[in-house]
Amino acid sequence: MRRFCHFLVLAFLFSIGAVYSAAQRTPIHVDRRFEEFRKQSEKSVHDEMQSEMNAPKLSKKEAQAEMARLRIEIREDLEGLQAGYNEMVLRLRDGSALEPNFVRVSSEKIYKHASRFRSNIKLPKLDPTAETTTGTKERLNNRTELKELCISIYALLTSPLIVNPNVIDLAKAESMSKTLDSIVTISEQLREVPK
Repeated sequence: MRRFCHFLVLAFLFSIGAVYSAAQRTPIHVDRRFEEFRKQSEKSVHDEMQSEMNAPKLSKKEAQAEMARLRIEIREDLEGLQAGYNEMVLRLRDGSALEPNFVRVSSEKIYKHASRFRSNIKLPKLDPTAETTTGTKERLNNRTELKELCISIYALLTSPLIVNPNVIDLAKAESMSKTLDSIVTISEQLREVPK
């Protein structure tokens, strides 16, 4: 009986050892695929970091000069948008007919400032499949389109991200991006007003 007990204990230990060694063997096919995906992901991250490290870097003075240039351009663009807004509101308020030349020149200035402002700041990219309200509708009269442009410029200039740029809010940034795209689209349409 004692020998039988020893035999059972040894058989049990061997079976545990066999199960443990089977668990330590190469992973099954699915596990190997997951391991390959993990390695590919790590390699991709490593390659991306390597390319960033190899990119030409600006010296401290060059980076400061670039930041100063961006600040100046952003200030000029916001001031240009404000000046264009003021000029258009005064013309719209007096109720007189709008000359095509005024519409074209004003919208050209707005387009220039809004486009450069858009390229200088980092806002979230909008979904290109999302429908924009200004890009899909038919052309309205110049007065109505100028009013829409003024409303969009006012919304941009009073945006919380412009008033307090130290606060980051993704929803407000997306809203500001939509507004800025609307300004660019409307002003681009108005630039093509026939003479």
